Amino acid sequence: SNGEIDIGIGFILKKEYKNIQFEKLFTENWKLLVSPNHADLAPDIMSGKSHNLKAVLLPEHFETRRIVNTYFADNHIQYSNITEVNTISFILDLVESGLSFSILPEAFSMLKSKHRLALFDLDPELAPRTIGILMTKNGIRKRTAENFCELIKDQLANKLT
Repeated sequence: SNGEIDIGIGFILKKEYKNIQFEKLFTENWKLLVSPNHADLAPDIMSGKSHNLKAVLLPEHFETRRIVNTYFADNHIQYSNITEVNTISFILDLVESGLSFSILPEAFSMLKSKHRLALFDLDPELAPRTIGILMTKNGIRKRTAENFCELIKDQLANKLT
């Protein structure tokens, strides 16, 4: 093996990559996530007013974190009380506990159905992120990769209808 992958799922940051083919699966919108017990704080968070919740975010090397940091800076939303964690699941746990808030793509809030979260549209909105299948351009596609693509598309079709 020369270190190439057959298939992946992710998002792309620019329109064209020399060796990557991208097939759109869905578009995800960004949401403010808080515990239902603190839903009343959402306007304060979004307007940069003082509140007692910690921001719980991915570390700086994650693209999702860079997007959120830029959003906060562009909209003058202050947050100095930050907890960094490495997993979306842990972010959801901390938000649900009622001590934290986060901004994530909406799809993440549905990863574990046990989480009770209040979701709010961002104002102003963040540009939606397009999620898709990533494949090597002009490469031979293995049958297992084709089967995986069909499985993902079928699963999404069942969820979205």
